[in-house]
Amino acid sequence: MSFAREKYVRPEYKTKAPSFVVMWDLETSNLSPKFGYMLCAGWKAWRGGKPCPCHGDYRVHIISIRDHWRWHACAEAKCRTKKHVTGQITDDRYVTQGMSDILRQADAHVTWNGKRYDWRWVQTRRWGYGWDLLPAGIPHIDIMYTARSQMAGGASLKMVSSTDPTLDADSQKTPVSGPEWVRAISGDATSQTYVEKHCIRDVKALEHEYERMQSQVWMHPRLHDDRGACKFCGGVLKKQKTRKTALANPTIQYQCNDCGKYQSMAQKKAKVA
Repeated sequence: MSFAREKYVRPEYKTKAPSFVVMWDLETSNLSPKFGYMLCAGWKAWRGGKPCPCHGDYRVHIISIRDHWRWHACAEAKCRTKKHVTGQITDDRYVTQGMSDILRQADAHVTWNGKRYDWRWVQTRRWGYGWDLLPAGIPHIDIMYTARSQMAGGASLKMVSSTDPTLDADSQKTPVSGPEWVRAISGDATSQTYVEKHCIRDVKALEHEYERMQSQVWMHPRLHDDRGACKFCGGVLKKQKTRKTALANPTIQYQCNDCGKYQSMAQKKAKVA
């Protein structure tokens, strides 16, 4: 596979709604993209939107640097895709390109501390390989800021998921083992598998917490084109209250009959009776 020039064709969907929303997370060798590299990237399509365009499902997929070391099957048993890329043990171009292709196709993407960390990692690694940067107009929902504004006691995904009684044990964020991480950086395949499993659980926990905090996200992008429907699930909206503001245009608050989430729209833009 050649990385000299990337080719990308946006897939054509038969319908405009719902949107393709990507939950994703990176696992890296250290905190600096100038001195480190990506160990793996995990992502999945949010179940409330379209499935992923390449697999047509909602499973967590792993793009791993192990693909540079040997023939490596996808982390999911049902996915029979096998890829092989030769290169140095620290060459993460395959991970960078794979994650870039997914983000380009996304109508919105969701992270935890991704604006300050994961997104910058992808952009910096692309720049280091001589590629152009990803477009900045992709809607980015970082729910860490929502947790900070709405809850006390810290804003880490581990803290939030560990205190969530509705989250099953397989989806909770696991603690990080320092020795395992060091061995993964040095090229140990068993430790790299540990990092990949850790990333899968992170993505599952991210999706679960996103669904709980979705209605609290400030300026959340609309995931359905119909302005008369719920912007999250496309359900029927019911008017609750008109709130007067300092501006000339009041705000109308609605609640979705299907998902129960609240949302507000300016009176002059609202089309719901």
